[in-house]
Amino acid sequence: MLGVFWITTDCNMNCVYCYEGNNKKKFYMNRTIIKEAIDFLIDKMLEIDDEKLTIDFHGGEPFLAYDSICEIVENVKQKCHKIGINVRFGCTTNATLLNFLRLKFVVENFDDFTISMDGAKSTQNYSRPFKTGKETHAVVEKCLKETLKVIPNLRVRMTFNHLTVNDFYDNIKYFGDMGVKYVVPTRDFYDRDFGENEFIKLKQQLFLVNEYIENSNNKLHVSMLEKFPLKKLGKCSGGIDSFHIDPNGNIYPCALSVGNENFLIGNVNKGINIKKRDALLKYSVRDNASCLGCDLHDYCEQTRCKIVNKILAGAFCTPSAIACTENRMLYDISTNLKE
Repeated sequence: MLGVFWITTDCNMNCVYCYEGNNKKKFYMNRTIIKEAIDFLIDKMLEIDDEKLTIDFHGGEPFLAYDSICEIVENVKQKCHKIGINVRFGCTTNATLLNFLRLKFVVENFDDFTISMDGAKSTQNYSRPFKTGKETHAVVEKCLKETLKVIPNLRVRMTFNHLTVNDFYDNIKYFGDMGVKYVVPTRDFYDRDFGENEFIKLKQQLFLVNEYIENSNNKLHVSMLEKFPLKKLGKCSGGIDSFHIDPNGNIYPCALSVGNENFLIGNVNKGINIKKRDALLKYSVRDNASCLGCDLHDYCEQTRCKIVNKILAGAFCTPSAIACTENRMLYDISTNLKE
C-alpha cells in the first residue's frame, strides 16, 4: 500500500512550470493531522490485509517540514513494528535544505531518495530559481555531489519543457558525467507549447543519450529509454491501496489530483467517501473510444489513468494527445533500439 504525505505546500523555489506560481498558499501538516493520517493508513493496511507499506514525502519542499518528517518516520516505524508490517520510506526534494545531519537521517531511514534538478547551469537556473530570484544551480549541484557520496543509487527527476528540450542530451550527460545512475526525465504535463516539432527534437536527443550510454562506463539508467518492454497495466487502485494526503488531511487518489476538489475522496478524520471514490474508479475500466485497436491499449497510462485524462484533456475517456504522442514515440524508440 502507498501513503503519500504532502507534508507542506510551501516551497523555497519558484519553478517556471509550477502552475500555482507565487500564489501558492503555505500550509503545513500539524501534529493532529499527522497522528490522524498515520492512524488512517495503519487501519487501511489492516483492512486490506497488506503487509508492505510505502510512505513517501512530497511538497512543496518537504524538508521545510523536516521535524514533521522525523516525527512521521519514528511513529510509523513503531506502529508497523508492533503489527508486523514492513515499511519503506521515500522522498522527493529540491536538495537545497540538505545538510550533514539531514543526510544522515535520510541514509538511516529512507529506501528511495529523489532529487529534483533539471540539468546543467543554464537549464537549472532558468527552470528552478529561488523565490528571491537567485540562481540555484551551484547550491543544488553541491548538495547532489555530497548526496551521491552516501546514496550512490539516488534518482534525479529532470523536468523539461518546449524551451529546454534542445538541451535534453546535454543535461542527461551532465548527470551521467557526475556519476548519477538513475535519471527520470519528466515532460512538463501542462506545457501546451510542446508539439510535434518538440517531439522530433526529443526523439533525436534520446538517440544521442542512448549512444552516450552505450559508449560510456557509468551504468546510467534513463527511464524514458527503459519504459518498454511492455507490461500490462492493471486498473486504477486510487483510494483502495493508494492515498495522497495533503497538509489539511484531505485524501486524493493520485499525485496529479492533489488539491483538486473534484477528486477529493475523503479526510483522515472522517475516512474515505466510498461513493465518490467508486464513482471515480468506475471510469478506470471504461475504454477510451479513440484508443480501441491501438496495439498499446493494454500498456498505456492513458488507458488506465482516467483522472489524468480528465485533468489534461477535459474528459475521463479522452486521452491527452500530447501524452499519446509521447508514449507512441517511446515505444518506437524502444523497438528501434532493440533492432
